[in-house]
Amino acid sequence: MNIWAEHEKELFIRLPVKGDDLVTLGKFSDDQELNINSVRTKLVDKWKDDIIKIYREELQSLTKRQRLIFFRSNATLMSNQIRQLIYDSLNTYCNFIKRFQLEKYKTPTEIILQDRNIHGTIEDAFMVVSLNAKNGTVVFQIGLEKIKSNMLKIVTDIINTS
Repeated sequence: MNIWAEHEKELFIRLPVKGDDLVTLGKFSDDQELNINSVRTKLVDKWKDDIIKIYREELQSLTKRQRLIFFRSNATLMSNQIRQLIYDSLNTYCNFIKRFQLEKYKTPTEIILQDRNIHGTIEDAFMVVSLNAKNGTVVFQIGLEKIKSNMLKIVTDIINTS
């Protein structure tokens, strides 16, 4: 009986793919928080209940020493499984962010010219960040520090599931 097989591919992160609609920082952050909580709830409710059933079945036939070994072994196994799920989730998130890393970033003029070419490629993006005019300059509606903070909070939230 492989109880973990049902949960091992369920990542704490659910990321947009190319072609998905663009989202705001708030929507992206909220979606990740909802997914983290959903996966955590599934693990607590379903996975834990399945483990308890096994404990109830197996403990009847074990000596006190065997029970101790059984519990320690299970605790180690379950801990490793959660760590692997966290690692896989963080690795997936890192690879997602690396998707936007370029050797050379285009200038605004290059992007405008590219957008005018109907046969050209479209920039890879998943988030829309609005701009505002402020004192004769153009500024991000949400500061880059806020974007960085929200994106890093997702990492912390995933780690805190352990």
